[in-house]
Amino acid sequence: MTLGELNHSRSPLCWLVWAVLAMMLNASYKRGKPNLNVMFQYNMPLRALAKMTNGAISMGMVDGIVLEAKGFWVIGLLKVIVEAVKNIILNAPAGKPPAQQLTGRAVMQLWNTFAEKHPAAAKWVREGGLFVVVSNLITVFKYLLLQFLPKAFAGLPMVDFGWPGIPVTLFGETFQWNILGYDAAHGGLPYFCAYMIAMVIGECINFPIQRNFVFRSKGNLGKQIAWYVLAFCIITCIVNSINCVWVAVAGLLVPDFIYNIGTTVLNGGISMVIFFFVNKIIFPEGRLRRHKNSRAA
Repeated sequence: MTLGELNHSRSPLCWLVWAVLAMMLNASYKRGKPNLNVMFQYNMPLRALAKMTNGAISMGMVDGIVLEAKGFWVIGLLKVIVEAVKNIILNAPAGKPPAQQLTGRAVMQLWNTFAEKHPAAAKWVREGGLFVVVSNLITVFKYLLLQFLPKAFAGLPMVDFGWPGIPVTLFGETFQWNILGYDAAHGGLPYFCAYMIAMVIGECINFPIQRNFVFRSKGNLGKQIAWYVLAFCIITCIVNSINCVWVAVAGLLVPDFIYNIGTTVLNGGISMVIFFFVNKIIFPEGRLRRHKNSRAA
């Protein structure tokens, strides 16, 4: 697989890399002067990353990128991070701390050069990369919550709790399709409570991290919370309408912990793609600071 084929991968982070490269390449075409460096990178296979970066990227890190591209989101990212640390330690000159070794400087020089030439693209890469990492960590946290929260609500009555409750039959399994909630045969009120609490706790942690660390926004906090809650409600309804089908069908084939992984991946994957563009809108960088400066003027 080449960098120009990452749009066929199963990772939002890889899609973002492809989108940035494609945008830069198309922009050069429109100017009538194709960027040969971008063309080279666009058609470069992933394995070449280890050979063309002067040791900044190891083959172990490439293996992690391949796992990420295959859809093993958290596992792929963790492997890239672990292999990057190993690479820094192994390449560190004797007697010097890892922070002073060549690999770290090469990566920073490469990034700084890219950021100077393409500031808008660099901002998208930084925000997109951090967004994917944070979102995946929050997804893992939600998955862990869903391992025990259903048991915590086991005392609630097992009744249908959902809307609109349309009967659907798939693969011989009859269930109620709901935009919000689940029927009694597939969790009912207890699972809905567990699911919503896991999602709300995760987003309460996610919101300040995305606002302050990823997007570095200084906008109006009250309005941002209101828009974020509205987006969360809409996205939750979309994801839940898909998730109720997944829970019903997967419940026939796999154990609970497996379809809980599917539940969190569905929630995390779909909402992650939508939330990135929502967050780009509601978390404008430095908006409040510019507003104050305009008042002072």
